[in-house]
Amino acid sequence: MADLGRHASALHHDDRSPQGHQHQGESARRDQHQRSGSAVPLPGGARRDRVHRCGSRRRILRCAGAPLRARIPTAGGRPRTPRDPRAASDAHHPPVSLAARLEAAGLPLIDAQLAHPTVAGIARGDLPERVFRSWLEQDYLFLLDYVRVFSRLAWQAPAAHLGDLVDLAHATFHDELTLHRSLAAEFGADLDGATKGQPCQEYTAFLLESAADYSDGLAALYPCMWGYSTLGAILARNPPADPRYRRWVDTYADPAFAALTRRCAQMLDEANPDPARAEALFAAGMRHELAFWTVPD
Repeated sequence: MADLGRHASALHHDDRSPQGHQHQGESARRDQHQRSGSAVPLPGGARRDRVHRCGSRRRILRCAGAPLRARIPTAGGRPRTPRDPRAASDAHHPPVSLAARLEAAGLPLIDAQLAHPTVAGIARGDLPERVFRSWLEQDYLFLLDYVRVFSRLAWQAPAAHLGDLVDLAHATFHDELTLHRSLAAEFGADLDGATKGQPCQEYTAFLLESAADYSDGLAALYPCMWGYSTLGAILARNPPADPRYRRWVDTYADPAFAALTRRCAQMLDEANPDPARAEALFAAGMRHELAFWTVPD
């Protein structure tokens, strides 16, 4: 701070010089300029902007046209390069993760799913039973392959991810499939006799093929985890009156399911896939998610 004060005072003439009276007149004019906020004229046509105070800090904005590097001296007398204001901004706002960017890109397809007649019927609680029965059968077959996708990825996983993928496979097989079996009994679905329709066949083939590569597989499966967690949270705001549909909504709105989804996002970020490839796989998965709601008759 003392250096900044000395630097500013160096721009003034010494009042004790023979030109003191002239300097006093110039000082009065500078004071008038400072009160008005305009630049202060200096001898020889140079000018100095007023010194701004902010608390105990003083910042010289512009001094006689000198380069900024030379205008901010350090205690040792050497110029100090001013901090780039973007650096402080970045410290307060860290870069957005890959998973977060994928989620932002996927929001339009979440809206499209919410508008799909199957999802809208679940939300209202008036979806025809035959439609939900068909969806249950297709999703049951899908989830069997989804467990295989987790298992294939677990075989390739780093040690830090292995337990999580085993947990995901376990939760899918024991929790989600148990829900489907209980709902199948209420809707008369034939889980064992069901065959895959085209959307289910294409989606599971896409996932199993993507899982041949670890980071590709994580990017490809993330639309299912994130999509259902997001749909569940949205539908739970105004749950359907039918208790069967409400139980389905509650499963995907469960905080435990949201926690699994967040862990998938972390693993995806930690796998550090090629962003462009991850975006393409995620987008393809989201399109499969939307197509899956159109169930076979």
